[in-house]
Amino acid sequence: MRSLLLALLLASTLGCLSQKPVDPEYRGLVEKQLRNPPANTLGVGDRFTIQVTHQKELSGEFTVSQEGTFTYPYLGRLSVQGKTCAQIENAILVGLQNGYLSNPSVSCSVNEFKSKLIFVLGEVRSPGPYPYGAKTSVVDAIARAGGLRIDSDISGVQLNRIMEDGTQQSCFEGIALFL
Repeated sequence: MRSLLLALLLASTLGCLSQKPVDPEYRGLVEKQLRNPPANTLGVGDRFTIQVTHQKELSGEFTVSQEGTFTYPYLGRLSVQGKTCAQIENAILVGLQNGYLSNPSVSCSVNEFKSKLIFVLGEVRSPGPYPYGAKTSVVDAIARAGGLRIDSDISGVQLNRIMEDGTQQSCFEGIALFL
């Protein structure tokens, strides 16, 4: 039984590693997106939350401005373009320790990435680019694209992504199970 499960796991994993020629339109969209910073960094329009334990006036939701900054109480305008939540937490922690709070506890979480896009193409009602949410699933992405067209054949559903080396990774296993 264990060897059967191992074989099924291996087979489904190999299905996600297959390489196929890349559609030029898809490659163009992805190349544009690859010029953006890594997925876990903030960019213009992204929304994030800062929490400072027991400091309600220092906690809240913020949006990255067109200049890549946001205004934070006591600290003023902070640059966050291309930074991770960990880097932002540290900057606020250091700033608050410098004359405001003795031992602050700061956390940062991303609510929505407007600077990062996912592309839903094919047999959906409204194909195109959509903002990437922190917890966006394949089903969420299809729903944002208006759902599947009534005449869609979901037996050929694929999940594709372009890797950093330019190759395409495709996964065919299990996608249709969630639709």
